[in-house]
Amino acid sequence: LRRALTETVRRHDVLRANFRWNGLYLEQVVRPAANIELSLCALEGNENTSETHRLFGEAPYDLAKGPLCRFRLIRQQPEEHLLLCGFHHMVMDGTSWPLFAAELTSLYDGAGLPPPLQYADHAAAHAAALARGDGASAHAYWRRRAEAHPTAWEMPIDEAQARRDSCGGVIVSLLTSTLAGKLRDAAQRMNTTPFRAALAAFAAFLAIQTRRDEVVLATTLTGRS
Repeated sequence: LRRALTETVRRHDVLRANFRWNGLYLEQVVRPAANIELSLCALEGNENTSETHRLFGEAPYDLAKGPLCRFRLIRQQPEEHLLLCGFHHMVMDGTSWPLFAAELTSLYDGAGLPPPLQYADHAAAHAAALARGDGASAHAYWRRRAEAHPTAWEMPIDEAQARRDSCGGVIVSLLTSTLAGKLRDAAQRMNTTPFRAALAAFAAFLAIQTRRDEVVLATTLTGRS
């Protein structure tokens, strides 16, 4: 298992990457391949398995030093083991995880795999396509759509209060469990997801505050159909 993990991480540069701020932007630094550390934890008696999982999942990552992936093997019974895999979201997401799991399984079974496509290769191919003019019509379409909207909205806010409360343009507001439950119930009645219901409410709020018939919002698309 350790050999399979080591080979899987070796195959993908991003799993060996650290990220450091160079004063202008976040810079990716790929560490050389090395053997993966795989600690073994034997749960004895009635030891709380969920607490072990929680502590593993909540342990912090250091973006600059790494590693940004870690593994731990839990022995629950003499012939029953559980592998815990932890990743920082900078190097793993919901789309990448099934690919990682499939590769790890194949390597554990002793199967050979073709050379992987690195994320840097994909980024370079995308940049080359843009340089050739591929997608120019789509780019022009969205520019035309964007030009119909102002670059800034007039929001009736207390600017002095906004400056005092600002956190780099990010405001975090957690829903209470009661309000979150109501949001889930409303989304279910409308046959949609809580995210889409919340986004629609936010758009309506912005439209009211800016007195506009249309508002422009951007969000990630992967995993949201």
